[in-house]
Amino acid sequence: MNEKIDKIFSVNIDEIKDIKFKTDEKFCLIVNYEGYKYEFLINIVDFTKDIIIFNPNSKIQESFLNELNLYEDTFLFDNVSKNVIYYLDPTKEHYTGLNYGFGIGTWKTWHLNNIAKIIEVISKNISQHDESKQDNNNLFFYGRDQYGFMAMALSTLIKNSSSILENPQFNLEFGSNWGNLKDTYLKNLTEEQFKEISYRMNILDLINKERYIPNSYILMKTSDSNYFNSQGTYFLENFSNLPNVFNKSNSKFNMNFDTNNSKIYNKYDSLNFINESVNVQTKRNNENTSPILMLDEFKNKLDLNYNRYINEDISREDFIDFNNSYFKEWINCRVDLKNMGNETNRIEILEKDDVCSVVFPRWFKNKEGEGCNIFSSEKIKLKIKCINDGKLRFNLLGADYRFLDNRRIPIYICYTKFKINDEIIFSKDILVSHDNLYEYNMNCKNDEILDIEIEFNTLNNYYPYIQELITFMNDYEDIEKAYDMFNDYERYIQMINNLD
Repeated sequence: MNEKIDKIFSVNIDEIKDIKFKTDEKFCLIVNYEGYKYEFLINIVDFTKDIIIFNPNSKIQESFLNELNLYEDTFLFDNVSKNVIYYLDPTKEHYTGLNYGFGIGTWKTWHLNNIAKIIEVISKNISQHDESKQDNNNLFFYGRDQYGFMAMALSTLIKNSSSILENPQFNLEFGSNWGNLKDTYLKNLTEEQFKEISYRMNILDLINKERYIPNSYILMKTSDSNYFNSQGTYFLENFSNLPNVFNKSNSKFNMNFDTNNSKIYNKYDSLNFINESVNVQTKRNNENTSPILMLDEFKNKLDLNYNRYINEDISREDFIDFNNSYFKEWINCRVDLKNMGNETNRIEILEKDDVCSVVFPRWFKNKEGEGCNIFSSEKIKLKIKCINDGKLRFNLLGADYRFLDNRRIPIYICYTKFKINDEIIFSKDILVSHDNLYEYNMNCKNDEILDIEIEFNTLNNYYPYIQELITFMNDYEDIEKAYDMFNDYERYIQMINNLD
């Protein structure tokens, strides 16, 4: 056994949460998942620190239990001063002559997706005592060249994580290993099959599939003309064309260019780049960015609607109707509440404020019980009674709003405090939307009475002048001039937020 490994665990994915990890102990974790074995080499220095995830290069091919003899890999493992996870990609086991696996997997199983799911479970175990690190914002994937491709793919799959990349490949078709991939993995695929899984080989296709842009810190060597004229140029030209419905405003995308003529990587420079990127993103994680993210998302959709009007795709009336209905969705919170047990389980509303409305929709009633939707533009104060023993589920979310192709788009609400009786469930900013909600579960007893208080901020709370601008835009004859005023206000807000 490798002298660097202190312990070996072999578990199923659902058993990871029960492992009692220790600090200053390098161990190998073998995870059985969907009929495959996935290996991870882990070193925990402090449960409160961030986690850096690496993929070692191809000289380590079969197992961490073999000699780990690469100086560069052991250098980063031992010197990054943060929690470290190395992962192995089993793709090469399936194809004779395949040089690099890229996590592509088999036709039915995408190994990189499975690796992402496992890493997320591992990180939850490591960070279980630090609530601020439970949303993946402490995960940083590092990689360069072909491993930069895998790092960025993983941070696209694991939302809120970040990737730190040096000369990453964005499209494997432009890489030096494409011929080898065609002769092995791709040789039996039809053109239609290739298109179906192109996201496994093209970062932009994956971003389009996930509709998500990861936090990314990218260093490109412009002196490497072969790389920059293919991978770099391809990505830069196409990234700007990604649809606005993606989270461009919610992601930190930092592009740096290294003009040094040397094409050789310096391990100390790489270490500094990792540490600097982690520090920048950690600072950003600790800032309250909710207001500006909400404004950016709101403005993106208004821009799309305005362009449709300017291009005469919609009438003035349709333009105004959208502005009014869209803004209205941003000024109300939504809480879904259900007492789950059997079909007779439900809740009764004993007291509520007038500003709060409660509905019991037909679709929210099934064999598990009857649920309700709660809407309010101000602080929620409720007194409820539980009918039957059960599990009470609270979902704090935003409105269900559809746009253009009937796709749901995010309406953000920033919840700030959640209290049940005298227990504070949380007292911090939690930004949610319909598809990225906050869930809380608790057991309840028959006839149990609960006092519920939920506080939140809407876009209108942060920027009340927006409502006046929307009204002015609707009433003013020159819509283009009115929209310029809205743009000026948005630019002013952005400028204030960018001042350090």
